[in-house]
Amino acid sequence: MRRPANVELLPNFPRIEQLFERTRVLLMPSLWYEGFGLVVMEAMLRGIPVIASDSGGLVEAKAGTGFVVPAPRVERYEPVYDERAMPRPVTGAIDLEPWAAALHALLSDREAYARESAASRRAAAAFVGALPPGAMEAYLARLAPSAPAAAAPSIEHLSPERRALLLARLRKKGRL
Repeated sequence: MRRPANVELLPNFPRIEQLFERTRVLLMPSLWYEGFGLVVMEAMLRGIPVIASDSGGLVEAKAGTGFVVPAPRVERYEPVYDERAMPRPVTGAIDLEPWAAALHALLSDREAYARESAASRRAAAAFVGALPPGAMEAYLARLAPSAPAAAAPSIEHLSPERRALLLARLRKKGRL
């Protein structure tokens, strides 16, 4: 992807706050059927407007705020995998115009930005405020303890020949 001068690709951050303190608008152009899209809600809690695709739970995470844009659906997956072992999706054509128009609307009009920022913060605060604070703790307290895990088998029981074979296979797979 050719990167414009005003776009910076960032590494993973150990604390999400490091990302959000540098973010003016969050783009969430997912083609996957996302779950809830927690990062959307986290940005909105900070008053950061989010432009998200209409995939899966991203619409729910946007909580009725603006700037949800259509995205093509994944038609099928090719048997080709990326560096994260994810299959390559095959989709219809991706129209960048709605994304560009939404980004332009937010970045060129201070009042539009302020309205979306305030609406995002209100919607996210209402969503989070409706969550019962002790629900996760109560759920975990109701779980029954599991049986202790069996000890993992060790290689000590292997013959020298089998150890050599295991070592050769691990080297071949690049795990040693």
